[in-house]
Amino acid sequence: APVPWRSILSSWPVWLNILAQWGGIWGLFTAMTHAPTYFKVIHGWNIKATGLLSGMPHFIRMAWAYVFSRIGDYLLSTNKMTRTNVRKLATFFACIVHGFCMLALAYSGCNSMAAIVFLTAATAIHGAVSTGSLASFVDLSPNYASVQLGLSGMISVLPGFISPAIVGILTYNNQTASQWQKVFWISAFMLIVPGILYLFFAKSELQDWNSPTTGDSALESEMKTLKNGKVQEDDEEDEDKEDVTHNKEEKVEV
Repeated sequence: APVPWRSILSSWPVWLNILAQWGGIWGLFTAMTHAPTYFKVIHGWNIKATGLLSGMPHFIRMAWAYVFSRIGDYLLSTNKMTRTNVRKLATFFACIVHGFCMLALAYSGCNSMAAIVFLTAATAIHGAVSTGSLASFVDLSPNYASVQLGLSGMISVLPGFISPAIVGILTYNNQTASQWQKVFWISAFMLIVPGILYLFFAKSELQDWNSPTTGDSALESEMKTLKNGKVQEDDEEDEDKEDVTHNKEEKVEV
């Protein structure tokens, strides 16, 4: 069936999912790509220590993603929350709580222990996205979830290019705690605003355009045309056979 591009591109639940993905990935990429530099220049850590620190939050993120997915499944299977509210709860953690952890990191200053705790929490808590906006694409349209995910991936990967450029502009030849504070402010803004919009306006219900009615109609029309053509060919063959039989009868009479 043809992809209902117009319906997908004009669907605000789809765009809210993409917006939530944008915010979450902005915060994740900022922490993932710049944490080693931040701890090296602000806290004076060596590359071995920063490498270990950069990897640990992602391990915890994986564990948190599993734990929260089990919580989400429980809430759905027991009907304690609607599907939309489960997605909103997960996005609340993946975006809003994530954003406040970034704010706390911005104000951690030169306190290494506080910075470690807030960076780890910020990265790990993003794992809830697997139960939030990422899963919502399937809720909206199982038939076209791959198309939505492709669109989301194309757009939400942009923070991977934009965030490093902004960090470079803010910290080039100016590696100070105040400049890094601005980096984390921007990340918090990119996380909290989409999260709030998602809480108020998102929904995870099956969309009308999930059912490829247009494709079915086109297929039925094509099959009908082929069937009519086949019937017409059969009729022509029958007429040819009748003509041949008639000619033979005339020859016999002669």
